[in-house]
Amino acid sequence: MLYVFYNDVDSNPCAALALAQLENPQVRVVPAGKRLFLFRNSFARLALHLGFRLKIPLMLNFSRDFIRLVKGIKEEDSILVFGSGICVSPRIAFPFFKICKAKRRFKWVWDSVLDAEDEKWLLELKECFDVFTFDKSDAKKYGLTYKNTVCAEPPKSADSSAQGQDAAPASGAVDLYFVGYDRGRYERLNALFEKCAQMGLSCKFLVVRDESSPSAEKSIPLMQKGIAPQENYKNLLEARSVLDIPAQGQHGLTQRTAEGLFLRKKIVTDNPFVKDEALFNEQNVFILGERDTSELPSFIRSPFAPVDLKPYTINEWIKTFLS
Repeated sequence: MLYVFYNDVDSNPCAALALAQLENPQVRVVPAGKRLFLFRNSFARLALHLGFRLKIPLMLNFSRDFIRLVKGIKEEDSILVFGSGICVSPRIAFPFFKICKAKRRFKWVWDSVLDAEDEKWLLELKECFDVFTFDKSDAKKYGLTYKNTVCAEPPKSADSSAQGQDAAPASGAVDLYFVGYDRGRYERLNALFEKCAQMGLSCKFLVVRDESSPSAEKSIPLMQKGIAPQENYKNLLEARSVLDIPAQGQHGLTQRTAEGLFLRKKIVTDNPFVKDEALFNEQNVFILGERDTSELPSFIRSPFAPVDLKPYTINEWIKTFLS
């Protein structure tokens, strides 16, 4: 049996959506809340940190039911801590391993190592887990195992126009759609927005203000908060293409790209590493900086090419941890 622990409180909703589609009797999904993840109480976190360093297991964050469940895991079973980033705390995981008998322990990192703090956490994770990452560059640099990203499949009731082989979105749909926090991307996004407007492309860029945002807005107005997943999904269905501008230093395939392709949307990105993915097809993916932006209108309005996305579905993806 493979036990999959994930943070159902703070995690990216994409994780919950993908795990909800699991159909394998050999897998049990365990919502772990904050029990295996970042603990908010500063005193408790300090105590757990000292316990980790002194190798003294403290069960401060484990309920009786949770301890009972973990004790029931057999030595021949496996565990996978599934998170949207480097979010599991080794300091909290240490006492977990004192009561967990499973010898095969995996952690899948769904984010890139972007700074010294990330690197510190990652090195601690390696003390507890066999670490897999969606970022090939990090896999090579830190001696991890590469594993492609995973994405929830669109619901069967999704707009048929998103499912059709060469279907075009309904009239009035935007040509290029983006949603996300600024994260230092505002100037690049605004420059592309203005260039697209000059070419007659309609864009819907929903950029959420954060600490990196400029005080003065340009062509793109800044939002004060994000939108609900349901609204984002509706926007995706109405778009011809999706813009993906990853954070500086991130090389792995983003959820935005995978989700867009599942919905048969063209992808416009400045991530050249997407070429290394099995799903890459230049008919569907436009890499900024490698092609002339004057080609964008014809690219966006051309038919979507068939692509095999099975390796990116949860039921195919999970097989790596069952073998």
